[in-house]
Amino acid sequence: KALRLLEAIATGSVLARAGLLLEMLALLAAIPRRQSTLLSQATIQTGTDSTTRPRLENVVQWVLEHFTQPLTLDQAVQRSAMSRATFCRQFQKHTGKTFITFLNDARLAYAHQLLTQSERPITEIAYASGFGSLTRFNAAFKARFDQAPRQVR
Repeated sequence: KALRLLEAIATGSVLARAGLLLEMLALLAAIPRRQSTLLSQATIQTGTDSTTRPRLENVVQWVLEHFTQPLTLDQAVQRSAMSRATFCRQFQKHTGKTFITFLNDARLAYAHQLLTQSERPITEIAYASGFGSLTRFNAAFKARFDQAPRQVR
């Protein structure tokens, strides 16, 4: 249903988009807590340095668009044009998570969606979600959801 709403939002008029967006928010709010994954518990704060915020937003957007690919902290640091220490401190301050935790949460959310909405093999889902090994995927999934991927399915 969310995918249909997103498609409708992309093609609707301005007023229709507003209504569809509200419908999407209501749909997301109704999802049981155990079936959802927060990518961040904190928002990017508004009182930030005018150069830091856009850099962090750029990295967050990049992660959300490319999390299925092999991404590294060094790539994120380079993308942010900050020192490694500054990036790590600012990223955690503004998202509430370390870069690696944020990346893994995005991957796990996608994997959870694939597990519940497709019949694809778990190994295929692990690699499609951006994990480099089935062992790492299983451990991260169990740590995040308190269940093995097989149990969720």
